[in-house]
Amino acid sequence: MEWLFPEGAKSLCACPITAEQVAEGLKKSSAFAVYITAPDYLGGSPDIKGIAAACRAAGVPLLVDNAHGAYLKFLHPSKHPLDLGAAMSCDSAHKTLPVLTGGAYLHLSEEWAERVGRQAKKAMELFGSTSPSYVILQSLDLCNRYLAEGYREKLQWTIGQIGHLRGQLKKQGWTVMMDSDPLKLTIFTGEKGYREAGAIAGGVLVDDTGGGVCQTSSTLFNAVVRAPQAALPVCHTARCCMPRRAPSARQTSSAPRRR
Repeated sequence: MEWLFPEGAKSLCACPITAEQVAEGLKKSSAFAVYITAPDYLGGSPDIKGIAAACRAAGVPLLVDNAHGAYLKFLHPSKHPLDLGAAMSCDSAHKTLPVLTGGAYLHLSEEWAERVGRQAKKAMELFGSTSPSYVILQSLDLCNRYLAEGYREKLQWTIGQIGHLRGQLKKQGWTVMMDSDPLKLTIFTGEKGYREAGAIAGGVLVDDTGGGVCQTSSTLFNAVVRAPQAALPVCHTARCCMPRRAPSARQTSSAPRRR
C-alpha cells in the first residue's frame, strides 16, 4: 500500500488529490487499484473524472469511498463517482439519505461488474455478517421508494436553500467554502477567533480544549423533554456534577413507562 499526500492541504479533513498526482504516482507504483475518499469531511471533492481517466490509462480500477455523497446521483447533472468513471463506489446511505445507521450501497460499474462481480459477492459473504439486521435492510428498500417519488425536486429545493444561506453568510463577512458538496455548509471560523472552553480532568476544571453541552444533553435529552409525556415519560431528572451549561430541566434521563 502506498499513500498520496495532497499538496497544499490546510486541513487533515481535506483530500485535494489531483489527477496529475495519481497519474505520476501510478508510474512509480505497482498498485492494482486506486482508492480515494470523495467528498471529504469538509465537502471538497477532487477531479474524479480526471483521476478515473488516469486509472484507466494505467489499467487499474478507481474505488471511491462515497460515504457522504449517496445523493450525488440525483444532481443535474449527476456527480456520482460511477457516472464520472469510477469502477466501484460504496455509498453510506445513512449519512445523507433516510436510512438507518449502517445501511449502505455497494455499486459496481457495468465493466467491473462483469470482471469482478462474482468476487465482490464472495467478499461480501466472507466479511459480511451471517446475522444481518433486516430492519436496516428494510430501511434501504424504503429509501429506494423515497428516491423514486420526487426526490430530485426535493433535493434541488434543499440545495437552493443551502446556497442562499452560503451567500448570506459570505455577505456578513464569514469565509464559506463555496465549491463544496452542495448539501454541506462549511464555515471557516478561525479568523473570527477561538477560545478554549475548558475540560474536566480528575474532577477538576482545567484549561484545555473541551467543555460545552454533551451530545446527549443537546439532542436526546431535549427530544425527551419536548416530547409529549404520554410518548416519552420522564422518569428521573438530575443535574450534572460539574459546571452546568444547560438548564437543569434539560438534563434528564428517560425510560419506557412500566405497565
